[in-house]
Amino acid sequence: MRRFVAIISGLLALSVVALPQGQKVPPALASLVEAERSFARRCGEVGVRDSFIEFFAEDGFNFTPAPTKTREAFMKRPAQTNRTTTLNWRPAYADVSSAGDLGYTTGPVVLTDNTGRNPPRYSYYFSVWRKQRDGSWKVELDLGIETPADDLTEFSLYFQIGAKRL
Repeated sequence: MRRFVAIISGLLALSVVALPQGQKVPPALASLVEAERSFARRCGEVGVRDSFIEFFAEDGFNFTPAPTKTREAFMKRPAQTNRTTTLNWRPAYADVSSAGDLGYTTGPVVLTDNTGRNPPRYSYYFSVWRKQRDGSWKVELDLGIETPADDLTEFSLYFQIGAKRL
């Protein structure tokens, strides 16, 4: 599975094309990036469980490691009252379909143990989003792969070549 995610991430990186200087970000792309940033902010406010329930589509899924309906799985978890971990991420790259109704985001993630008992864990995520009838974006698919901190830095620099950072 890790190899699959790495291959997909690599192919997507190769498909990213820089916008010519002075060209504005298309509105659909800007709204997708803002949805991802809002998701990350909301996670910091209400925690992983509630933010994932809020931002995932009804039939959206992730791999843990088997395919799992995300909202269904998180709804079975108890509400978080004492958050012992913090999940932070940011979109580094994103793109949308020409129709503006399907897109992806990818970027680095840090999971921090707030108790200080464990070191931070680093990863890279890849999410596929679909625009809803009301104009909002919801996550349909979410993948991630853990990386050592040093590798994450190198990986991020590699993706900067020939691509516009958001």
